[in-house]
Amino acid sequence: MKSLTLVEFGAPSDKNELREFLRNLNGRDPDNSEIERALGKYMLSGGSPIRVKIQDLKVKLAGALDFPVDYAFLYNKPYLSDVIESKISSGFDNIVILPLFTFYSKRTAEDIEQCTKGAGNAKVEVLQLYKIGCLAKVWSNRLKSDIKGLENLIVIFIAHSIPAGKSEQYEMSFRKFAEQISASAGCKNFLIGYQNSRNGWLGPSIYDLKLGTVRNVVAVPLSFLLTNMEILYDLDVEYSRYLKQTGHTYIRSGPPEDELPACLASVV
Repeated sequence: MKSLTLVEFGAPSDKNELREFLRNLNGRDPDNSEIERALGKYMLSGGSPIRVKIQDLKVKLAGALDFPVDYAFLYNKPYLSDVIESKISSGFDNIVILPLFTFYSKRTAEDIEQCTKGAGNAKVEVLQLYKIGCLAKVWSNRLKSDIKGLENLIVIFIAHSIPAGKSEQYEMSFRKFAEQISASAGCKNFLIGYQNSRNGWLGPSIYDLKLGTVRNVVAVPLSFLLTNMEILYDLDVEYSRYLKQTGHTYIRSGPPEDELPACLASVV
């Protein structure tokens, strides 16, 4: 029997789950100040919508496919390793995993591989989003719609930064994807930048980009297919505030959640 499992990083729903999530994500126990900072983000943004978003995507894909669809997280419950184990015990021997991460990350790939080690004789296939052709069309259609009628604008394609070591494939696929979308959407004035960049991580930071005198800054968060905290707080709150202070108007384009189910179903 065949099944599909959607995979995201995680969506802590309370303070205890948040501590567990940060511990798994960072490989160490978070201190109280880290917990309080993260809680502040959640409160200002109304909490992470990832669990609701991935459940909605699961329902829509299940309606388009002829086999079961569920979801799992890497860094909090339901854990991917537990979901795979449950599937195998229920008789599934063909398990397709779809990580909802646009670009390849060595660390994430290793974490997913670790979760699949207990699969035994079951066939486990991990799909890679950056190899899915319809995604560029979905993103470009959304961007075209969002910039229609806008003047005096610049588009910033954004990826979440990662440590610079062994990140060539991540950086290359991000740049290629951004160039493909900009060409399809007819965006001649665009920049590429990273959010949450720090020392030793990929740059340039979106805060270091030279925007000139353009009025409208259109942020396109290409790393994410579902709206999460990195979008709702890091971009919609912090980066938006920064742009306002520097005389610009913040506009966000994407993620293209409405068009996503049909695109993924056509590939899966």
